[in-house]
Amino acid sequence: APHAPPAHSPSLPRGNLVRPRATPYPRVSTAAALPLRRIPSTSCRNLDGPLSKKQVKSTTRTVNAIREPFLSSESDAMGSATLVGAIDQGTTSTRFILYRVEGPGLLAKVSSHQMEHRQIYPQPGWCEHDPEEIVANTLTCMARALAAVPGACAADVACVGITNQRETTVAWDRHTGKPLHNAVVWLDLRTSQLCQELEARFKSKDHFRATAGLPISTYFSAVKMRWLLDNSPAVRAAATGTGSGDGGRSRNA
Repeated sequence: APHAPPAHSPSLPRGNLVRPRATPYPRVSTAAALPLRRIPSTSCRNLDGPLSKKQVKSTTRTVNAIREPFLSSESDAMGSATLVGAIDQGTTSTRFILYRVEGPGLLAKVSSHQMEHRQIYPQPGWCEHDPEEIVANTLTCMARALAAVPGACAADVACVGITNQRETTVAWDRHTGKPLHNAVVWLDLRTSQLCQELEARFKSKDHFRATAGLPISTYFSAVKMRWLLDNSPAVRAAATGTGSGDGGRSRNA
């Protein structure tokens, strides 16, 4: 519902309440808040089908307006904000949720929007995601959720938290922000042979546990990045500084 009852109302569902820190509006660094690169007017899909060109342009304007307060360190917009947002970026879809501050330490959900993204299966046991599709969906979800709150504007959003896929791994160009390969999803099994070779080489599945706290497994991101370095010319060139962009970066999604 767009309007949640006040925190003292006995009808307020307990499941809608989140207890943040005592200070509801910590000043978030620009880098932590949102990507700095403005989004282009590119098409994307949602659960109801593709957006029209007019919808894409409208969404782009709204999203850039949402992000504007976070792009300036001089902005005081967060001081009077009444909403906080959460990005739930999962394996099959992305959801953005807005909560209204209902009282000291109490938040109530007021709107949300969710979009699915493609599951790409190049081979049996392999699973990839298009990183740019996920970014576009995330920004669209933010715009749609904000638009569902009557009277709300970008300056009303104090901060945005993110929860994501954790071990899904992507490499991108540091200069352009473009991905160098599709994201390798956490459940992908293409590194099975590499894991077997590492176990045989070090005589133990737990060889790296003292250093990283993790066993050798296809689940974790290190072997996925090793695969990208060995099998993607673009990733390898960026990592070694031999590519035209000369600037690779990697990250868990």
